[in-house]
Amino acid sequence: MSTHYHTLGVRPGEDVGDVHRSFDQQIRDLMPEFWYLSSMRRHQHTRKMRDLLEAYMVVGSETGRQSYDKKLREMLRSAACAMVGAGLIYVTTGRSVRSSRSKSGLTALPAR
Repeated sequence: MSTHYHTLGVRPGEDVGDVHRSFDQQIRDLMPEFWYLSSMRRHQHTRKMRDLLEAYMVVGSETGRQSYDKKLREMLRSAACAMVGAGLIYVTTGRSVRSSRSKSGLTALPAR
């Protein structure tokens, strides 16, 4: 899953100045070669610039970032719940569990 942070090449905890510098650098890197590209490559560049601008509009301000982070946490939480429900991951409390592959699939075993 690609996030706005990934698009901008920054970590979620970085300050707004770092987000701005990363956005500015990536846009500058894309601009010089834009007019020399074939129409197909120009379309890809345009899409990348649009993605960068959208990500910057959301993550570039503190209020936008707080709202986005909240939505991202909710999305990750629901994805984790779906994985637990599908039996892809195990959630334990208190005791550690190690997993082992058997012919019948993934099984949970008590920790050693």
